[in-house]
Amino acid sequence: MDMALAVGALSYSQCCLISAPPGVVVHFLDSLKCSFAAFRPETRPKGYPEHPKTLGERIRKHRMDLGLYQKDVARFLEVSTDTVNYWEKGRVKPRRKRWAGIDAFLRVSSREKVLSNSSDG
Repeated sequence: MDMALAVGALSYSQCCLISAPPGVVVHFLDSLKCSFAAFRPETRPKGYPEHPKTLGERIRKHRMDLGLYQKDVARFLEVSTDTVNYWEKGRVKPRRKRWAGIDAFLRVSSREKVLSNSSDG
């Protein structure tokens, strides 16, 4: 799970009063001070499919994980932005001739690869 980190410092007496909840690590540096690190789950954008069940949800999740817009995926797959939108929302299923491109998109591990492989249009 992606986590965000908060770090701080407290006096030794403040650290002694802390009952560290799960996700908080307290380090005593010396008898006068200590440091702490608290982790919290990273927030996801609205509509992020945590557990995708459909191909459209897998496309949306991967697109969001890479920080891409639907138009970027559309250029990569050589389809319209509306088509990507319809796939993600489950309104239509991709035609068989698009399966290889979608598979290639789902295997891409970086945003730059999608953007560099997009046709100029």
